[in-house]
Parts: sequence; structure tokens; C-alpha cells
Amino acid sequence: MFYAALDVSLRSVAICIIDQEGKVRFERSVPSDVPDLVRCLREFGEPIH
Repeated sequence: MFYAALDVSLRSVAICIIDQEGKVRFERSVPSDVPDLVRCLREFGEPIH
């Protein structure tokens, strides 16, 4: 199981995905546009809760 945290600003979104043990599995910053955010989350390749 994976969890995502988003830190949103006007220009960018910082994404951090952790596993159920709290280990960081993915970190990235993308522009604050929905298509960019969706693409980034899909690139992770695992279901996120």
C-alpha cells in the first residue's frame, strides 16, 4: 500500500509517495497543471491510497 502527499503552490506541486512503513518511494515536483500531476502519479505504476 502506498500513500501520496502533495504540497501545492500556484506554480508547482511537490509529490512524495511513501509505503506503509513510511519509506519514501518517490519524490518529484511538477507544474501545477492537472495533466502533469496525473501523468506523474501514473508513472509511479502502483495503486495509491
